[in-house]
Amino acid sequence: MYCESKMEPVQPYKFPWRKAIWVSMALVMSTLVGMWGYSYFLGNSLLDSFFNTSMILSGMGSSEPVITTASKIFVSLFALYSAFFLLATVSVFISDFAKQVLGRVKSRALPS
Repeated sequence: MYCESKMEPVQPYKFPWRKAIWVSMALVMSTLVGMWGYSYFLGNSLLDSFFNTSMILSGMGSSEPVITTASKIFVSLFALYSAFFLLATVSVFISDFAKQVLGRVKSRALPS
């Protein structure tokens, strides 16, 4: 990531398309892994697996009781992974935005 010196103007904001593509691919892979796990360990249909996976990945939590030990382990590990994934993806996009905001604050604070 390029950082301007103190005397350079702040670069215009460009949406991070490359990061968005990587995050989208990771989200699709996480959804597929979660759907497989819910259908394999809990015996859900694909629609129920997709629903449970999207609930976990969005941070809402599981929507049905978990019975077996293997399914409890899968759901807890997937919930931990999805919490990390949610924080990582949000921080990827906030970092670019925060760089722009802090750069504009810095350029206004410097004496002309």
